[in-house]
Amino acid sequence: DSVRHVSDQSLPLSSLRLLVPPLRLMSALLWRVMQQRNVMQYGILADFVSLVSEAVPELFSHTHGVELILGLRAKECMEKCTCNLRSVCHLVMQVDSAEVGEAGLPFVELVQTLIKNTDERDHFFQHIFPVEFGPDYDSAIQTLMWDFLSRLGHFLPVPDLLQTVDWLGSESSVLKDCEESISNPDNLKSLLHHHKFLGHLDAPGR
Repeated sequence: DSVRHVSDQSLPLSSLRLLVPPLRLMSALLWRVMQQRNVMQYGILADFVSLVSEAVPELFSHTHGVELILGLRAKECMEKCTCNLRSVCHLVMQVDSAEVGEAGLPFVELVQTLIKNTDERDHFFQHIFPVEFGPDYDSAIQTLMWDFLSRLGHFLPVPDLLQTVDWLGSESSVLKDCEESISNPDNLKSLLHHHKFLGHLDAPGR
């Protein structure tokens, strides 16, 4: 299921940083933006998808990647068209770039028309925008975003303890982080109590 509901059993971000790898935490934060449909932040999601896709093009199909990036940028652009036309010019330049290629040209032309023509803009936002960029549009890009983040999670699985030790090498400076967590234990205690409450503790062996 591409839709994930927000849990009531939240943890402070400072405690989550002790448990969750940074990239997994970043993915979760981006998904929260998607869940809440915080359209004004969709540019950050598009930048992230673009960056990852450029580094690992095999992770996601090119077609779906373009659909997702263009979908996010288009939604943000349309939202800003309703309140701040000046900021739209910069967004249009981002859409009209190598990350989406020719697929973005029709949208760029549409936005340029809306910026220049007040009558066209009024008609578009009254009659076309609610249909073309409505709930179905939101659901489509949400599904693509979840698929993308899920694939990224499978591509970068969390290593177990032994693998982490091997990758750690001889970096003694990391001990400073451990010392800080022990000296200021509130975040660690919060994390441990949270998992104890969830019933993740097995009875100790004898």
